[in-house]
Amino acid sequence: MKTNFLLFVILFTSLSYAQMRVVALHSPTNGVQYFAESQTNFQPFLLAYAAAIDGDTIYVGGGNFDVPATFDKRLTVYGTGHYPSATSATGFTLFNAGFTLGDASDNSHFEGLSINGTITFADAPTDNITIKRCHIYGGIYAPYTTTNYGINCVFVENVFRSSLELSHLRSAQFYNNMIFGTLSSATNHIFVN
Repeated sequence: MKTNFLLFVILFTSLSYAQMRVVALHSPTNGVQYFAESQTNFQPFLLAYAAAIDGDTIYVGGGNFDVPATFDKRLTVYGTGHYPSATSATGFTLFNAGFTLGDASDNSHFEGLSINGTITFADAPTDNITIKRCHIYGGIYAPYTTTNYGINCVFVENVFRSSLELSHLRSAQFYNNMIFGTLSSATNHIFVN
């Protein structure tokens, strides 16, 4: 219920700002904060990320957004989606670049985003990441560099436009994804379509 209400608020706020990019940060500690672009701030997502603490949820309206190079917080990030038919009122949520999931991003959740780049898993155990209903143009890159594997990551109903390099992940689950690139170094994973 709370999620639906906040998504309604973002939609209403987006429409009232005449297609201005809007981000809402919901924190059990700090309440709800809104970040919108202005003449001095063109990157509301970066401001929301900087203000977020572990366990917070960021709701991202339609538009294109710069993102931090590394996500190093436990966050839940919801976008409006990436399918034109489902996002005609708000536009889709586009992250302008890929990003790295750092060691402190364990238990993070990303949903409804179009990501113009690669999601890279850092050279550290990054566990329990959920990526759901996203369009990822650069694929997943989790190269083998140490024996500190990321475990129990879940990928649901995504579109992967590039390759999946999974040697640094173990026990990942892939459900109903569309993969247009190659799959390499997949060990102990589940693929269900």
